[in-house]
Amino acid sequence: MPIKNSRSIILCLAACLLAAGQIADAAGKPKPINKKSGRLKVFILAGQSNMEGHGVIKGRDGQKGTLETLTKDPATKDKFKHLLDKDGKWIVRDDVLLSYYDTKSRLTIGKSAAKNAIGPELMFGWVVGDYIDDKVLLIKRAPGGTSLAGPWRPPSSGPAGKKPRGPGVGDQYDGMISDVKETLANLKKHFSDYDGKGYEIVGFGWHQGWNDGCSADAVAQYEKNMANLIRDVRKDLGVPNLPVVIGGSGFGGWGQTVNRRLGVMKAQEAVTKHPEFKGNVQYVETRSFFRDGPVSPRPIRYHWCCNAESYYLIGEGMGKAMVELLGGPKAPPNPTGPEDKGSAKAPAGGFVDSFDSKIDAGWKWLREDKKAWRIKDGGLEIRVQPGLRHNVKNALLREVQDPAKGGYTIDVTVTNHTRPTIQFEQAGFEWYHNGKPKVKLVKELVHGKLKIIPGGKSMTAKTVQLRLVVDKTGWTAQFRPDAKGEFVTAGKGRLPSGGKHAIGIECYNGPPDAEHWIRFDNFRITPIKK
Repeated sequence: MPIKNSRSIILCLAACLLAAGQIADAAGKPKPINKKSGRLKVFILAGQSNMEGHGVIKGRDGQKGTLETLTKDPATKDKFKHLLDKDGKWIVRDDVLLSYYDTKSRLTIGKSAAKNAIGPELMFGWVVGDYIDDKVLLIKRAPGGTSLAGPWRPPSSGPAGKKPRGPGVGDQYDGMISDVKETLANLKKHFSDYDGKGYEIVGFGWHQGWNDGCSADAVAQYEKNMANLIRDVRKDLGVPNLPVVIGGSGFGGWGQTVNRRLGVMKAQEAVTKHPEFKGNVQYVETRSFFRDGPVSPRPIRYHWCCNAESYYLIGEGMGKAMVELLGGPKAPPNPTGPEDKGSAKAPAGGFVDSFDSKIDAGWKWLREDKKAWRIKDGGLEIRVQPGLRHNVKNALLREVQDPAKGGYTIDVTVTNHTRPTIQFEQAGFEWYHNGKPKVKLVKELVHGKLKIIPGGKSMTAKTVQLRLVVDKTGWTAQFRPDAKGEFVTAGKGRLPSGGKHAIGIECYNGPPDAEHWIRFDNFRITPIKK
């Protein structure tokens, strides 16, 4: 088609870009938005169930990790008190609107996520709402169980193998674009007090990753698909260089060792280093926001243990990164690991050892037999040799802080390569005080049946995750078969104070004439947040 008036076309294009508030400089960085243009500022939030949000609002009285507890606990209430009015009721933000499927409302607690829960939208909305003088609209789409390689697949990524675009392939992406366009075309219908002064699409937030992390193939595609998602969203919404914030898929925290999960996070961060995305896409490291089961409402790690503080911090981090992209103050730098990782005297910042290639510094062998332990296939394996707790061979000990000075949890996953055959053959934890064994948490063969000791609960699974929760009041022994589901309490007791404390991972009372090996994985010490 002949170009009859190129100057008019150029002026029209510039006007369109200006209307979107996104004319970029030469480096692709958006120019600062006009915070008080009179136009509604629109942000799109997308992902799967962790963007939907499962941070529990109200639980049992004093239950750790709920939003209600966080607003009442003296250690945290100052940080969360801004969510409440003078009468103790949840504040409703009149300046921040929300469109979440059929919900069209002001931003507040309990209307924008799963039942009785908050998601990242809460603090994202608070942060951008505080920065921008104009009204803000959040349009959120977050169906659970959806992958970027499948339902969220962007058009530029093409078909998923031999499966064409349609149900399960790109349908959530298409639905999101349709939702945004429908909502913006009917603002007066959805929000009766909309003043008709127009809108600007100014940001896109993404928090997702569980389903892709279940497949090595989806992980291998993730960086390409994420880059295509950003390009296609910008194209389909007509906003070049639309600021994008990616909230990392950091559930499991710094103790996450599954390569597929780490691969998703690596791909999410790698996208921000593409030259075209420099200055207009940011990654938010979220692993430091993870709060494990003992300090959370539910031990569902892929939903951040349903901890409201985790979802609060994810939203806050994403919001601050977005404000920086919009021309506001710089967001805090991403952490590169937990504080004091590898400290011989955890739990100041926690400690993690996955035993993937070596044993980290700070461990000490007790009665080492070098021929009877090995690092194999990314884990520590120890042969179960004859002996009892007072003369056990190849006990691996690590000095730990006196629990009277601060509580923490200790976890390890234990797998029997061979079913025990000897009475009292066992493997697990031993707590040492001043060099002497005091408390054990083990899987043990007792009268022909495998049991968790203490407590004597039946344990038939080949793999079990063991957990000791220790603080100034004593110890609680917990376990969960196959490292899945909720922890079961095996027993409780008191610990001596003062002196030197250490935790040992060990196995003993094995057969003298057969090789029984125990595998230990994912050892970690996690501080209990007050």
